[in-house]
Amino acid sequence: MKVDSLVAEGVDDGRLAAILKAGLDGGHDALLRALATTLAGNDLTAIVPGLSLVLVAEDADQQIVGTLVALPPYNIVAGLADRGVSGERLAFLCVVIAKISGLAVADSARGHGIGTQLLKRATQIYQQLSYQLVYGQFDADSTTLPAFYTGRGFAVKAPGEGEDLSVFLGIPLGVHSGPTERLFTRWRR
Repeated sequence: MKVDSLVAEGVDDGRLAAILKAGLDGGHDALLRALATTLAGNDLTAIVPGLSLVLVAEDADQQIVGTLVALPPYNIVAGLADRGVSGERLAFLCVVIAKISGLAVADSARGHGIGTQLLKRATQIYQQLSYQLVYGQFDADSTTLPAFYTGRGFAVKAPGEGEDLSVFLGIPLGVHSGPTERLFTRWRR
């Protein structure tokens, strides 16, 4: 099942960000309890909506002018599941790593700090929830995004360069961009 479909289902049935909200309301232990409850009797896809974050910025007329979507690192998790890594270890990755899968600001609203504020709020949420890494990727041809992400505390990798994530599970693990993409990463301080 595609992650986009899982997130859409979460919007429709009220599960979107429910696990994250439990953690924000009750701390990291509450996040872990909500995760365990959601996983009980379900496969790993059950936690995707509850760990997905969608932030929206509106202008004075209540028109949407920006959005940020962050998800669990589902492609990494799916690849590890294929390698036989246990569900518990995979669920752990989903509460220590988040992927910014989209950040967009309307052309008419650019240059007013909206993208910065969306990214700042997302990283604040993940810091509060004790996540260890927030990352994303963008087209390597972009001339503005390297400075944008660097200026907001992210390290920007060279095109095609990856990030070693073996620290999380003690097995060879990483996130990689294609040759026409660049990763941006921010480790917990």
